[in-house]
Amino acid sequence: MLTDLNHLTLAVNSVNKSFAFYTKILGFKPLALWNNGAYLQLGSLWLCFIIIKKDQYCYYEKSNQY
Repeated sequence: MLTDLNHLTLAVNSVNKSFAFYTKILGFKPLALWNNGAYLQLGSLWLCFIIIKKDQYCYYEKSNQY
């Protein structure tokens, strides 16, 4: 059972539009913004936006703390 998330990476079409939505509408704290990505924070959750090519993939990491 999932009880906590440390960070989540989302592949997006537009970093700037996603950054604006998550900070202005959803209240995430902006941490960093660059051409192909961004870091945001909400509580203990770190959110990363990236632009990836169609042949790339996304993954998740699981903490060993239970």
